[in-house]
Amino acid sequence: MRTSSTACLPFLVLTVALGCSGQKSTAPDDEPDVLAARQIPQSARGDVEQLVQGNNAFACDLYAELRSEPGNLFISPYSISSALAMTWAGARGTTEAEMSAVLHFPFEQERLHPACGALQRSLDTGLEFENYQLNIANRLWGQTGSAWLQPFLDITQEHYGAGLEELDFYHAPEACRLTINAWVAERTAQRIEELLPPRSITPSVVLVLTNAIYFKGDWLRQFDPVETRELDFSVSPAQAVRVPMMGQVAEFAYRESPELRVLELPYDGEDLSMVFLLPARADGLPDLEAALTAENLAGWLGGLAVTEVTVLLPRFEFSTEFELRDPLMRLGMVTAFGGGADFTGMRASGGLFIDQVYHEAFIRVDEEGSEAAGATAVVMREFGSEPQFVATHPFLFLILDRVTGQVLFLGRVVDPSA
Repeated sequence: MRTSSTACLPFLVLTVALGCSGQKSTAPDDEPDVLAARQIPQSARGDVEQLVQGNNAFACDLYAELRSEPGNLFISPYSISSALAMTWAGARGTTEAEMSAVLHFPFEQERLHPACGALQRSLDTGLEFENYQLNIANRLWGQTGSAWLQPFLDITQEHYGAGLEELDFYHAPEACRLTINAWVAERTAQRIEELLPPRSITPSVVLVLTNAIYFKGDWLRQFDPVETRELDFSVSPAQAVRVPMMGQVAEFAYRESPELRVLELPYDGEDLSMVFLLPARADGLPDLEAALTAENLAGWLGGLAVTEVTVLLPRFEFSTEFELRDPLMRLGMVTAFGGGADFTGMRASGGLFIDQVYHEAFIRVDEEGSEAAGATAVVMREFGSEPQFVATHPFLFLILDRVTGQVLFLGRVVDPSA
């Protein structure tokens, strides 16, 4: 993993969507109701609920694989799940079964992809209200002249909006890499400019499946910059750094226990929020990370209640990059990366395997709000008193879609000055 960060810049919260958490809408009755507009149709609601539960379980599993890396960490589980779901559409046999188990897919192909499409359409609907930016894009990049199966192309187009663009990887691999990276950069407001690193695309590449997600939103209750001041942040029990801490006293969804404090800050529109998970002890992050499961997360978020809270949070900005082949293999997705891979649902002649899964994510949090971006590329080759929430030590955070419960981003801050 490579991490780059800028001290004293905004910290972005990962929006996890839970329909029942957080504050009630404060919008006047005559304003459009984004929460109502974003509800999943009744015919698809049950499937989407199960899909989100599986996606969030995968998010926690993957975080557990990555958390041994030092320093700050940030990923977009939704981006990774989306890119691999499109890939799964072409998997068969043992490859299909292993991918489904690792990704916690609750259904067979015929039900899974429509549920993914319904989830993305709900997220897209929020854009119509212009409270925030949340742009999600998918694209397939295939070798010119390859005979991709039409059912595979129909699934990725209908449920993910992922059209196929032909590129000549064989004769111009570097030009193809630059083309894909430019597409990702454009759809993430230039926050992710080199998802595919040098030499990641070679003449043996025949297909790249990409997802890009970009979020920028203002807090429903913004922090006054006048209240921001330098305070100590305990990087460890023996080390502290001085960082700008944003402060306000207001009503927020909050809960606390002897081990944990949880705070939810909604964005404009109130259908997305940032959630902070602060261990009670300054050295408590490892224990909190070890306890991070989809079940525990749902329990922590389900116990929130609106109350007046004194809030102090650091501004921060950083990005992280991962190559996910090894973590996914450790989770049990083995066959897809080797000579026994079966992707005959993409191409009748088969002979395809996943070479690498690249992921990059960016987060920024400040007094006005948050900005986050994530992108994933699956590269395929052929064989061959009043409560107080004072975040002055390491913590987890996530961005949540409150309508469906989908975790869109997930990360931690170990050192906001790094």
